[in-house]
Amino acid sequence: MTTSKGTIQGYNGVATVDKKHQIIIDAQAFGEGQEHHTLQPVVETVKARFKKLVIAENIYQKGTVVTADTGFANEANMKYLHEQQINGYIPDNQLRSRDPKFADQKNKYGKRHQNLPDKGWRETTPASAFQFDPVKL
Repeated sequence: MTTSKGTIQGYNGVATVDKKHQIIIDAQAFGEGQEHHTLQPVVETVKARFKKLVIAENIYQKGTVVTADTGFANEANMKYLHEQQINGYIPDNQLRSRDPKFADQKNKYGKRHQNLPDKGWRETTPASAFQFDPVKL
């Protein structure tokens, strides 16, 4: 999985939850760090599952509201939700960079973790420094 910190072995998990009934209705793992491209396959999987279970022909036309975090915010996802007539809400992840009310926020409050001293690598204690005592378990 390629991330901002390089390539690592891992997956990005995406869960779909029914808020009313408090249950997970879908969970998928994707081998990429960015999640914005996973919205469409997740929405389509949920739609197909509800159709197969004969709950609804199209769950999104039954008043279902889709919400997602800012990791899913991009123009393609907004266009997809609009074209599919899905009532969806995704927060704008660029609002603070465009809104003049937030223009001097970094100067006023600083940026988290900015200008922190580099502590470098901390020394670790090797396993050989520990003694196993089966009596004192």
